[in-house]
Amino acid sequence: MFFLDFRHRFLNLTGICKNRESLKKYINTSFCKFILGSDQVIRHPWHNNFIYFLDWIQGDKTLIAYAPSFGKSRLDMNSRELSYAKKCLERFDAFSVRESAGANILQTYFGMDVPVVCDPTLLLKPADYQSIIDQTSEINTTEDYIAFYLLSYSESITKILSGKYRLINAFYDENGKYRTVGDWLKIIQNAKYVITDSYHGVIFSLIFHRQFFILNSSNNDCRFAQLSKLIGIDRYITFDDLQNDIEEKNNIDYGKFDVIINSCKNFSLIFLKNSLSLPGTKKNDLSSLFKETFMW
Repeated sequence: MFFLDFRHRFLNLTGICKNRESLKKYINTSFCKFILGSDQVIRHPWHNNFIYFLDWIQGDKTLIAYAPSFGKSRLDMNSRELSYAKKCLERFDAFSVRESAGANILQTYFGMDVPVVCDPTLLLKPADYQSIIDQTSEINTTEDYIAFYLLSYSESITKILSGKYRLINAFYDENGKYRTVGDWLKIIQNAKYVITDSYHGVIFSLIFHRQFFILNSSNNDCRFAQLSKLIGIDRYITFDDLQNDIEEKNNIDYGKFDVIINSCKNFSLIFLKNSLSLPGTKKNDLSSLFKETFMW
């Protein structure tokens, strides 16, 4: 079984073969079941000329999509792209998405009725991540602090907060280098509050039952909208909100959240189990169709 997760993973695998085409051939002959999973791998144009739609898989194979994301609530494809995407999606034996918006897109544009499942990180318990923290983290987090994990970093944000709280940057260490995964997890795990604009910053705040705030993110972002629906409370804050006391914000009731997420986990695991039991079906090579569609 081959699990293709996150956009960079496929590209990194090219190190074991001379080029991308030889890698495709190697994967095709080595595996019979493929799971396309998680992150915005089907977002246009991030699918990298449809390579993440698995249009290159051929033979008697089982194709499964577990929790991929379009990343937004509408599909930006022209008629040729839509036509080719439909041919790719028809080849999947089982398909699920990470957000309700993605299910709506598939229903509207492709006539597909698909389930919404959990982000795969939510299928694990906090204890499952503890071994990574124990084995790799060297950071000391004994005092109360606010963790900030901001993809759109601004020094003005830290200036506002530093006068009120001890801050730890979960993204970079004191030398400006990326944190290790273990340190990143531990910083979020032990924070009194987490301020983030990252989807997985929110996800791991939820996993570790942290009180968190989503900074300056668009309320139209379907990924955060799905998470807000899960926890039943709006966690958005603006730059101006940082001037005030964030401790006055309502806390997340994790008792209710755990009930909801456990139900989602069970549903998602059943989907995976059933999907993996499906036999392979004939998958035709789409390379000639791709050339006909886009290279004339």
